Amino acid sequence: MSQSTKAKMKFGGDDDLTRGGDAPQSDVQIVSLFSGLVKLDENLEAQIPVNLPDFNGRIKLMALAFSADAFGHGEQEVTVAAPVVTQIAMPRFLAKGDKTRIALDVTNLSGERQELQVTFATALEDGEEAGAKAEPSVEPKTELKAELSTTRHSPVKAFDTTQTIVLDNGAKRTLHYDIEVTNHTGVATFELNVSGDQLAEAIQRQWTLGARPAYPATFTNMQKVLNNGERFTIDETAIESLIDSTVVASVAISPSANIDLNNQLDQLLQYPYGCLEQTSSRAYPLLFATPDVQQAFGINAIDESKRVDMINKGFERLASLQLSSGGFGLWRNTSDEEHWLTAYVADFLLSARAMGFAVPEDMLKNTLTRLQQYLARSGRFYNERWSNDPSHYHFAYKAYAAYVLARVNQVPLGTLRSLATNNSRYARTGLSQTHLAIALIKMGDKRRGEQLMEDALANLPKQRQQYLGDYGSQTRDLALMIHLMLTHKIAESKAISLSFTLAEQLINRQYLSTQERNALFLAGIALKEFDGESWNADLIIGSATTKLSMTSGFQTRLGADDIKNSVSIESAFAHPLLANVNISGYGKTPPEESANGLSIQRHWLNLKGQEIDLKQAEVGELFLVQLEVNAEQRTPDALIIDLLPAGFELENQNLEHAIKLDEIKVDGKSIAQWLNRNPTKYQEYRDDRFVAAAQVRKRQTVNLFYLVRAVTPGTYNVPSPLVEDMYRPEIRGIGKSSSAITIVQK
Repeated sequence: MSQSTKAKMKFGGDDDLTRGGDAPQSDVQIVSLFSGLVKLDENLEAQIPVNLPDFNGRIKLMALAFSADAFGHGEQEVTVAAPVVTQIAMPRFLAKGDKTRIALDVTNLSGERQELQVTFATALEDGEEAGAKAEPSVEPKTELKAELSTTRHSPVKAFDTTQTIVLDNGAKRTLHYDIEVTNHTGVATFELNVSGDQLAEAIQRQWTLGARPAYPATFTNMQKVLNNGERFTIDETAIESLIDSTVVASVAISPSANIDLNNQLDQLLQYPYGCLEQTSSRAYPLLFATPDVQQAFGINAIDESKRVDMINKGFERLASLQLSSGGFGLWRNTSDEEHWLTAYVADFLLSARAMGFAVPEDMLKNTLTRLQQYLARSGRFYNERWSNDPSHYHFAYKAYAAYVLARVNQVPLGTLRSLATNNSRYARTGLSQTHLAIALIKMGDKRRGEQLMEDALANLPKQRQQYLGDYGSQTRDLALMIHLMLTHKIAESKAISLSFTLAEQLINRQYLSTQERNALFLAGIALKEFDGESWNADLIIGSATTKLSMTSGFQTRLGADDIKNSVSIESAFAHPLLANVNISGYGKTPPEESANGLSIQRHWLNLKGQEIDLKQAEVGELFLVQLEVNAEQRTPDALIIDLLPAGFELENQNLEHAIKLDEIKVDGKSIAQWLNRNPTKYQEYRDDRFVAAAQVRKRQTVNLFYLVRAVTPGTYNVPSPLVEDMYRPEIRGIGKSSSAITIVQK
């Protein structure tokens, strides 16, 4: 392994910050109340109080009555309205640098003329002073008193305005407030108070508005092996392109490969999408991240009820993806069966049950039955996943199925021997041979299993030249092999040696998939068990030195001020120490257009299918967005993310009254004709982004289309589109950045 520092800049990757940026924290209020059973009085009547939140509109009351031999039901719509009704119109989210206008409607329904004092405000952040006065935009002959400021962690620039409003009965005023976003993330909470001499009580409302970064974060990884007396230094040049307030540096020092368990778990938990593999990989490490493990291994604390809840939600999501055969589909229960992932899910479910979780028994039973069918079938299934080497993929999922079934003693030894004799030679990497080797040992054939384990350790290519279809990489395979070997106590010293090979691979990796992160977490937990020899080093921040004397890995987090003071790590250990620094943050400028195996371009079109240079739009205007994706090699699992500019909303094609894409033609072809050429596996309409998964073939452009509507006046940043291979994330493309778009009121 090289003794020099290696650094890599990362844009994208597999966490929420990178695969399309951090999601805004916005609230949606749903009024749904249930009283439970209520007994009727002697007149067959009941009083049922309904505690409504702040709400104006129509609600439906529904009641069901029953006795031992009869039942009846009824329903009625009711209008709910305060004497003064207030409604707010604002974007669903914002991004740093956006400027928007909030519209506040105030309507007098009290039955008489009202003079109202209106306060529209948020609590100031501790130590923050109210900003400049904002000039309200109102109709003539109106006076309004309104105060607007920001909460702790608020992304909105604070300002303060005051007015009084006079309204006749039935009259409405629309009041506008200009908002500027100064922070990348956070939530602004707007509190409204309307009072008047003729109102019985003040009317209070509250709204929240979340911000997300205008573009994804960047990551820098630096790593160096330190011999006794050697020093590794990080200074301000490492963060000069980043905004100071967003910088987080993770420092790790270890006498063996440092997996950085915190980082792997954090990124998995933040991952925003939910296919079969992603759901399993997010929930899998939580099984092992118990409170004791969190404390022992220095993992950031996770509330135990939250940990359990996330695992149970993982079960629910997996159940929704299970096919009638017992196998699983990638995005839904009508997708093609995923054979390797079916074994992966079964492995997760068995581990969850062993950890004491209430795994749905029918789901597990049907999954194990399906794995038995995999091994009983000599030929291939008609819908096996595409692979450059089908024989490897066929063996890989059968070997994994054999390992899982051996965990519960449900596989015949003869089947394992036959698989080893006839098919193990097709393995292109050692992981599948490791699965089968452990299965043989657990079922009683130790000699054959140990021989196959030797074959696995000799079958470790430095690079995958082709797409094998098993969701793997050299990093994933090495990490899982280390986990399996240490967990099952097979060739443990060789597993420790493999950890240094793994560390060397991680230096040269710019991006990690969810599959890789889970494997790294499992390997890291296993490796931690072998800590023990004491080591020493100095952590020097500015002029302050911290003496480290540890028997396990050391981890800490630093900010921009620390790095500006200069951070150094100096070894005082007789053997090599591995120093690793990960720096994340948001750049001062948008990322540049790039293509590494995949490329993406965005085009704005009008409803006639003609390309336009969109710099200004009117509220209510509808546009067609076209995404062109190309690949240098076949990419079965391309994930496409296009972040919306704030102020725009997707026209969800799943809604009954949405304008349909098929009504539009582009270059003489309907959208349906375009999409039929390259059907998507999955697409999703979110508040702040369009997401799709598709297969992209070599030299065959995939075209995706969606409709978007201009909704809220303002000037908004336009993020770059992103495409990446979900399981080879270094294959990716970033689209060209666009200038800001201004939305104006008609």
